Parts: sequence; structure tokens; C-alpha cells
Amino acid sequence: MAQQIFMVDDYPCQTVTAIAEAAITAGNIVYVSDATAASPFGTTVAGNYDWSAIKVTSAHAGTTTQGHLICGIAIHDAEASSQVVVATEGLFLAPVFGSTVVTAGGRLKCAYSETTAGVVPVGVTTTAVAAALHDEQIIGQALTPCGDNSEGDYVLFKFGR
Repeated sequence: MAQQIFMVDDYPCQTVTAIAEAAITAGNIVYVSDATAASPFGTTVAGNYDWSAIKVTSAHAGTTTQGHLICGIAIHDAEASSQVVVATEGLFLAPVFGSTVVTAGGRLKCAYSETTAGVVPVGVTTTAVAAALHDEQIIGQALTPCGDNSEGDYVLFKFGR
């Protein structure tokens, strides 16, 4: 699958190395896929960092239930069970899905149930529970509007949790 999300500026780009549970394309938004497992870094004293202890999976094919587990954007392609570097912040260009207008300064979340990676604007909520759900799924803020917001228009956004 072709890369859909592109890094614009890599300074300051914070990264973490992980292991891909399935094949990941550069630019895919990823989430921690073993978030309920015991800590691989020790219980009372931090152990050695082992990149294979952090497992990630592409989020766009998943559901909103993984929204709070999103940790970054893959920097390069990775085969299943191989090392992948994940940006945990930075400036990116991403396609926008859906028909809701993206405004500069608007909050964004991962577009789920899609065949490629992309973003959607965070909707307006009317209850505290819905607001909390939206807040935990926010992955960044749009720096530009999306134009006429035709399916696949790109937006410049700052990724960061």
C-alpha cells in the first residue's frame, strides 16, 4: 500500500522504536497493540529498554476503541515482526476522510475503518462522557484548513498526544 501521511519537518521529532505486529506502511498512524500486557520494563526498578517489548499495529483499519492507545506515526515501512521507528510528535501532511470541514486550529483524530491512513476532525460533543471519549482520541491539531474537503484533500497538522 502506498504511503499516505508524510512528515513535513523532523525537528523536533521524538521517536520510539517498536516491533510491528503486522506489516506497516510508512505514514500509518499506529497504536500500542499489547497495552493490557504486563510492563516489559520491570516492576519495581526499570529494566533494560528492549524495542521488541513495544508492539504496534496500524490504527486505520481498526475501530475507535483503540483511539486512546495511539502512540505515533510510522517513519518507514516494516514487515510483520520487524523493527519500526515511530514518530511521537512532528508536522505531517495527511489526507482527510469524510465530509466534515477541517478548520485551521481544529483538533483531529485517526480515520478508522479505512483502507489507508488518514485523519478526520473531532466532532462537537454534547455530553461529558462523549467529550472525554473525543479528548482521548485527539492525535493532533490542524495547522491549515482542508479547502473544499473533497475526499482525500490533505491537511498540514501537528501530531502530538
